[in-house]
Amino acid sequence: MTARITTILMLAALPALAAAATASFEFTADNAAVVDHWPGLDGMVGNADDLIGSTPSPIEDSAPNPGSYSYNAFDFGSGVTEDGLPDGFNAITFIAGSVEIDLDVAANGSAELPVVTALSVTSGTEPFPGHGPFTAEFTNVTGAYDVPTRGLTLNVDFAADLGGTPDTALNMKIVGQAWVIEDEDFGTATGNAYVDDVVVPLAQAEGATRVAWVMASGLIPLAENFSWGPMPFVASIVALDDSDVARDDATWGAVKALYGSR
Repeated sequence: MTARITTILMLAALPALAAAATASFEFTADNAAVVDHWPGLDGMVGNADDLIGSTPSPIEDSAPNPGSYSYNAFDFGSGVTEDGLPDGFNAITFIAGSVEIDLDVAANGSAELPVVTALSVTSGTEPFPGHGPFTAEFTNVTGAYDVPTRGLTLNVDFAADLGGTPDTALNMKIVGQAWVIEDEDFGTATGNAYVDDVVVPLAQAEGATRVAWVMASGLIPLAENFSWGPMPFVASIVALDDSDVARDDATWGAVKALYGSR
């Protein structure tokens, strides 16, 4: 009884359990090193297979890259592969914006929580002439993340405003991989060539605290008000965080230790 009372008193003295540590990563959208770079068949901007060109793409006249490592490519129905784009995709928008990452999930994984908790596209190039300005975001995000494989699954509602017309596609399913590297690990090879040769050196050059790379694909569902039809997509996002947000699982460790000692 005495030990149990002592444990309760010690637990009461602990600080309140912290909410999940979430950091906001900004897309690398204005880098001169990748101006006019198209991702190529491997879907990654800034490596050896990039096609480089300043004119719009031949099939859909997608606008060239203004300097972003991040993009969203689409298949507008033909299934034909555009030069400079991943296999089966024929239109692209190079994007600016931010992605929210749950740092605890990134470090420890979860079968019930998403590693990406929010995503916001603040601007993007035109995937075809006349498309006009747009913004987009993920809402109602759920999912899971596996650390050993970097495997990501997300289920989101996709909301977009196309030239002043807002619309939403519900229950969009996304699969892929997510890499989140802290600055203390920048010197440790991951074994992934793009992470080791492009993503981490970029983060080091920019003095970032951490970097995220997300490579994912899925099917954008038909919009509720028919602003767009269903279409396959693939996306690659490279984003940097320079904040001092840290994972906070120390309190849980203290709780476990106390319960283990009772």
